[in-house]
Amino acid sequence: MKNLLLVFVIFAMHFTAFSQIKRESEIYIVFKIIEDKENVNGNNAKVSLQSYLTGKTNLHTSDKENADYYFILSVVMEKRKRFAQITVIDAKTKEQIWQSEWQLGRGNSAYYGYSGTRMAVGKLVKGPFLDQFPEVKQ
Repeated sequence: MKNLLLVFVIFAMHFTAFSQIKRESEIYIVFKIIEDKENVNGNNAKVSLQSYLTGKTNLHTSDKENADYYFILSVVMEKRKRFAQITVIDAKTKEQIWQSEWQLGRGNSAYYGYSGTRMAVGKLVKGPFLDQFPEVKQ
């Protein structure tokens, strides 16, 4: 019985760690360069992420000192494809609370402005991020 209770407590702690982002949280976006990979323009990638977060969530971008969370964005190129990943860090505890898988984007869609970066970032926000944190969806 003790083992079952312990498993439940660990599961509950794990689950609550991944549901920390609150509505109206302040975020700071950082672009992280991946060594030994061809990285895209970090400023353009950050603008794409900010645009999707503004349009699809109720999160607000902020400066680093006032942020509740840091969103670490990486976007790399392989041939004509783009791959994006987001890591969310709690600004107070510096603990990672979520990390996405790498998301593929191609520049073959008018919906995404023919930008593979915009497609990869958009698919991350609209898919895995909002699936993990539905409470921040507009």
